[in-house]
Amino acid sequence: MRKTNTECGGELTTAQKIQVPPVGDAPQLPPEFCRLPRPKTRCQITGLSRSTLVELINARKVRAVRLRKKGAVRSITLINRKSLLDFLHSLENQP
Repeated sequence: MRKTNTECGGELTTAQKIQVPPVGDAPQLPPEFCRLPRPKTRCQITGLSRSTLVELINARKVRAVRLRKKGAVRSITLINRKSLLDFLHSLENQP
């Protein structure tokens, strides 16, 4: 692209378009934790129900953390994605 700048004595200037990569073009790693699904819904990763995931957490077959603000009654349960997938893969080896 060439432009003539008349304010600077008619000098000929050149400009090139800048190539900007699209946002979100970089590879993204899967998240380390996934949130326990809402009641009557299923896990987006595995398709397991909320109650099945809670049973796995309580049986300590899957690792999870609970986030609760001080004084709050409710909490957010985050499941360790790798431990969930490792548990499911371990079931493939069983007869």
